[in-house]
Order: sequence, then C-alpha cells, then structure tokens
Amino acid sequence: MEIATKAADALRSVHGTKFVVGPISTTIYMAPGNSVDWAYSLGVKYAFAVELRNPVKAERYVRASAIEATAEETFAAIMTILDEVALRTRTQ
Repeated sequence: MEIATKAADALRSVHGTKFVVGPISTTIYMAPGNSVDWAYSLGVKYAFAVELRNPVKAERYVRASAIEATAEETFAAIMTILDEVALRTRTQ
C-alpha cells in the first residue's frame, strides 16, 4: 500500500488526477484469478494492477485528446513503483 500510495501521489503531481489506492476487490471490482493473483502465485512479491484515468461520463474510452496526459501521469506512477521496488529489493 505504501508503494501504491506513492505512485498515486506521483501520478497526481503531473496533472492533478486523483486515484483511489487499495486492493482490487474493494477498490475496483471482484476479479479472482487476476494478473496480481497470478504473479503472487509465482512468488512475485510486488505486483500491482494499474488502471488508467476514467473517461468522461457517457464515454467508454479515454478521449484522444487525453491520451498524452494519461501516458505522462501513468509513466510517473510506474517509474515511482519501479524506484520503490528497486529500493526495497536492494535493502533486503
């Protein structure tokens, strides 16, 4: 949760987009057998499910005009995750 919260903070710092952080089942929806479950079953210690920003209401997908901003903020979050995991695995 600490890494996910830092990633959400990094994401928010780019364009102000706010994300909720938490387990998939309580934050998004029940998804047994998801990729995080699969990764944990293989012994992966740090596994995350990342969602993109929500589209405008009544639209199903992120608008073309928001793709670049979505990529920029998602990149910031992923880089934070990578940095934090690298830090933790070096100190173990």
